[in-house]
Amino acid sequence: MSVGSSWGGRRLSGSVGGARGGWWAGFTDVQRGWSWGRVAVAGGVSGVLLWFLFSQISVADVTAVLKGASPGLLVVAGGFYVVATVIRAARFGLILEVPVRRLTDLTAVAFAQSMLNNVLPARVGELSFVLLARMTFGSPLARGVGTLIVMRLLDYLGLMVVFVGVSFPRLDDLAPGARVVVAGTTLLLLPALLATVVLARARREHLDRLMRVVPRMALGSGAVRRFRDAALESMGAFSVLRMRRALVVVGGETLLVWLAYFGMYQFLLLAIGVFLPVWQAVIASTLSIFAMAVPWISLAGFGIVESGWVAGLMLVGLEREPAIASAFALHVLTLLVVLPTGLWGWLRARWGGPEPASPDA
Repeated sequence: MSVGSSWGGRRLSGSVGGARGGWWAGFTDVQRGWSWGRVAVAGGVSGVLLWFLFSQISVADVTAVLKGASPGLLVVAGGFYVVATVIRAARFGLILEVPVRRLTDLTAVAFAQSMLNNVLPARVGELSFVLLARMTFGSPLARGVGTLIVMRLLDYLGLMVVFVGVSFPRLDDLAPGARVVVAGTTLLLLPALLATVVLARARREHLDRLMRVVPRMALGSGAVRRFRDAALESMGAFSVLRMRRALVVVGGETLLVWLAYFGMYQFLLLAIGVFLPVWQAVIASTLSIFAMAVPWISLAGFGIVESGWVAGLMLVGLEREPAIASAFALHVLTLLVVLPTGLWGWLRARWGGPEPASPDA
């Protein structure tokens, strides 16, 4: 069975080859890079932000919001999260060239990465995808990096398409200051578009030209050769941006992912008694997503995510104190949704391992 036929599209360039050996050492290296000093810094940043936010409300305010949360609506929000993650997993498979029959393993990787992104500081959880793809599918590390870059660009473009499509028709309903924020946020779409065009046009000859100007004397010919080989492996993931059919598929999947995520946030807001029209919920949650996307050094995003939610909720008209209490509740409930599935995904990836190649692969 060919990978390309499994996903109903053309076969992308690059291989899924690679061995599982050494994945734990790689993960240990990532852990070792986060010294206790950096953890202390992350805790300090979170502590300062939490102190500032809690200086304006009490813990009892947050507790009251959480106690009043609707379990039924939380289940619906969790359902949207599962749908979004399964679609993300299908997109992983298309770009990584993993057959669709391994969708469960792909979903496990997606759940685990999402959990680690939510609990580790400074977006270190992003690196988990590269390691999880290697330990689960045997994907080369460089191909995992290239896949991650493509996915994040598509995510950013998809987020902005939904954000612009929902918010711009309602600009007249926003306060003047809020309009400026929305318009300024939209300008962030331009760098992502430029990066996508550059990667889509990237070819082997472009890399060869770059290699000719790399200071070989400083790096050594061996290091330059290894960099070139890794870059070529990563570029295999970029081919999806050049194939019209594959691009339409992953683009459509990305839009569905964000619609499902916004559905999750809408029901989380409803669960805690914050009733916002869809367009206001999209604006508020987008600012929280941007806050989480920046590699701030904080533990589990505490302080950072709340700041994004507070900014977004106040932008659409909530008062400061209810916005702060709601922000903490939303963060806690998001972790409640993400952690159980993430633990399952991590355990499955940890003990699953690459599947032996089938005779007709």
